[in-house]
Amino acid sequence: PTFSAWFGRGGKLPSYLPPDVFARAVLDLDAQGKVHTPAVANVLRALNEEVGGDITKLRHNLETWFTSAGDRIGGAYKRRTQGFLFAIGLVVAIAFNINTIVIANEIYHSAELRSTVTTTAEQITAAGLPPETAPANEVYQNNLAELNKLAEAGLPMGWSDDVGATLPSFPIALVGWLITALAVTMGAPFWF
Repeated sequence: PTFSAWFGRGGKLPSYLPPDVFARAVLDLDAQGKVHTPAVANVLRALNEEVGGDITKLRHNLETWFTSAGDRIGGAYKRRTQGFLFAIGLVVAIAFNINTIVIANEIYHSAELRSTVTTTAEQITAAGLPPETAPANEVYQNNLAELNKLAEAGLPMGWSDDVGATLPSFPIALVGWLITALAVTMGAPFWF
């Protein structure tokens, strides 16, 4: 199968369906006898019995049901996504030795590093996010330059030849990596 065969499906489907449009469409299909999904038919029957045949109340209740079902699906999607982000964050934290405890400890004890991190954060905040039209290579190069500047200032990230000097005991290292992975699950909206 090609890429479009796996990921192109549903490309012409709407990304959002308003509850009132859904309710009207389902009621229209029901009036034509074209509701063939037993779960939807059962919900329609239960909601219709609840409102005593009042079509306006039925439409309103169907909209409410659709909205609550969408909220539940959205919540399940968010939990699943956070699980994936946590796993990816943990792998990246270990692979690149990004340990929150070690980093916080080093920033706390080094005034020079603290000053460099603060200055870099202020510059990045002042500059804002790069425009969406910015070339990806340019954004990557800028981010890499900032990370190199922090590494030169002594920010303890990454593996070195002298692993024993930079790695705390395994339980503390594991907790630091777990904190880093947990921070990743918060997502960009939280951090920005």
